[in-house]
Amino acid sequence: METDSALMDSQAKIEIIQALCEKLRACYIIPEVAERICAYLQACLQSGEYDDLVDGNLFALALTLHLQEVNGDEHLWVKWHA
Repeated sequence: METDSALMDSQAKIEIIQALCEKLRACYIIPEVAERICAYLQACLQSGEYDDLVDGNLFALALTLHLQEVNGDEHLWVKWHA
């Protein structure tokens, strides 16, 4: 795992998920899958699954696992850069 880490607050997580969903909706090859992924990420956010993840690298890993959980596409991942 990279050492390029930073502490994340809840507003940063919201903004990252919003930006990720905008990018998925604009670029992902299957729009219906993009919508399912976005709905799942929003549900995880709302249920508090990301609340304890204050390290950027761990948050990126959780997002990656959730992206891949919905569609199984191992080419879809998130990398953290502070």
